Amino acid sequence: MRRAATNAILLICALLVALLLAEGVLRLFRLAPGTQVEELGERKKIVRDREFRYTVETNSIGVRDVREFAPSARGRRIVFAGDSFVFGNGVSNQETFAAVTEALLDERSSSSWQVLNAGRPGAGTILEAAVVRDLTRRLHVDGVVLFYFVDNDPYDTLRESTAAGRDASASQQETVARMRLETPSLRVRRWLAENTALYRFLRVRLVTHGTLREYPFTILDQCAPQLVDRFREMDGLTRETLAALRADLQERGVGYFDVVMLPRQEQISDTAFRRFTDSYRVSDRGYNRFLPQRRLQREVFGPLGIEAVDLLPELDGKDPAQLFFPFDGHLSVPGNRFVAERMADLLLRRFPDPAPAP
Repeated sequence: MRRAATNAILLICALLVALLLAEGVLRLFRLAPGTQVEELGERKKIVRDREFRYTVETNSIGVRDVREFAPSARGRRIVFAGDSFVFGNGVSNQETFAAVTEALLDERSSSSWQVLNAGRPGAGTILEAAVVRDLTRRLHVDGVVLFYFVDNDPYDTLRESTAAGRDASASQQETVARMRLETPSLRVRRWLAENTALYRFLRVRLVTHGTLREYPFTILDQCAPQLVDRFREMDGLTRETLAALRADLQERGVGYFDVVMLPRQEQISDTAFRRFTDSYRVSDRGYNRFLPQRRLQREVFGPLGIEAVDLLPELDGKDPAQLFFPFDGHLSVPGNRFVAERMADLLLRRFPDPAPAP
């Protein structure tokens, strides 16, 4: 018995030494770096991660831009609102689709344009609406485009609602806890991801259900036909928020308001979606990659009379690796360019150049 206990202690010690050695090697050769932020001033920083290095600059009112904006503009001024996809996680200021859209519009139109990047990482629709209201109090704008990321925006909106004191059911409170990474297992995972190279290294390589990566309930639950009713309250919150925002914009003389739905990268092709569900061993559950957008059109945008622009058909069949950062999941430089091309076309249809005088 004593010998067995001694052997167990030696085994544990050997395992700890092996783990420490692995951690040291990974750190020495920078094989699994964590996110590093270098502050260069009050409103400028450089962000480095395993997939990208980019510069972030914001102005005094929180717009991702080095320019300061006067209350009124000579040309047309459009606000792009949304979460980290609009903000442009992974790319520098001039590479975001807001900045590229402005450049394309200036090239293709006789008018001058300002496209304001009002994206906020981690924001849901309630916070995005508050950001838009704040900007339209400060500045005259001609229109607003709100980008809706179908993966986590319903959940982020629910989280913001409960944070504001609105009642939620027990299941919804559990969902909010998961979004906030407040469950015990997620707290441990977050700490490991922030502090250990070994965990980050394994997490990149072990991406199937039951391993170190969190099960992506946000998108897969929305792709499950049997769970559609679960989103009734979230969709109601989104619908109410958008209705109130549109009314506020109309009262302030902002006549143009559009919504654009951004898909998650695994949705954009049958091959990518099958690979995604296979990796979590759930391919036999009847998931439909188009279901989230269809539900939102039916339950949220349609009742408001909003013809939301769905980018999924535009992206259908493309290789996600050509447009998204594979691990991080945000749009890469080519992905931002792709969205900007579509937005430039959309805005030129909504704001055509005046016909030349006879």
